[in-house]
Amino acid sequence: MGLFNRSNKNSLIKKGYKLFNQGNYQEALECNDKVLEIDIRNVEAMFNKGLILSKLEKYNEAIDNYDDALKIDPEYGDALYNKGVILGKLGNHQKALETFNRNLKVDSKNVFAWNNKGAALEKLGNIKEAINCYDKALKLDPSFTKAWDNKGVLLIEQEKYQDAINCFDKAIELHPNFNYPWINKGLVFLEQEKYLEAINCFDKAIELDPKNITARLNKGLTLEEIGKPQESLKCYNKVLDIDPNNENGKNAKEKILLIINKD
Repeated sequence: MGLFNRSNKNSLIKKGYKLFNQGNYQEALECNDKVLEIDIRNVEAMFNKGLILSKLEKYNEAIDNYDDALKIDPEYGDALYNKGVILGKLGNHQKALETFNRNLKVDSKNVFAWNNKGAALEKLGNIKEAINCYDKALKLDPSFTKAWDNKGVLLIEQEKYQDAINCFDKAIELHPNFNYPWINKGLVFLEQEKYLEAINCFDKAIELDPKNITARLNKGLTLEEIGKPQESLKCYNKVLDIDPNNENGKNAKEKILLIINKD
């Protein structure tokens, strides 16, 4: 490759990064296409195309570009990781698991890969192995909030409620503005019929994210459980204000109106 082509290629890569960070995805894509016209085996441009196409939600095309990069460099860890994430989004959890396993062979200390491997195993029903993955992520990074939250969710399924609450409390301690541990902690209290504690948790989640539909739906359900259908209806109405097409909100409102009208 001549000096001019090398310089032009590097300029296009830099320009592509800048455009990507500005949200100009189509122009960024064109920059990386031009790089590949100069250097057909440029794995960085292939990877960048995968990243851009993923942002554009063209997931299968993104995977194709990651695969092209991996044909040239089978140990390209970032390409393996991103491919695994996309496969998970597409619901192909077995292939996602296989891809994260490949990623971890390249980099056994990648906490995000351990976390996502755990998520894939969870989807495949391998709860014990999933928890082991979250534990490995937390051993590498005890401050990994998402892994604490994910582990707590699986402990609920195992009916290990106090252990689950401990996980959610740790996640909240590390990241007080992360609303999902509050929701999940509320679900533990709901399961234990500790309704006021559950409502307090859902309220905290709503305070952190007023548009969080999951928190509002669960608050409505809890209020229904303690015989406050009018308050429950307010929650479901708010859900539908946020998302008029939300099916769970529609169904919950229909159900609570039947209870109110019966009374």
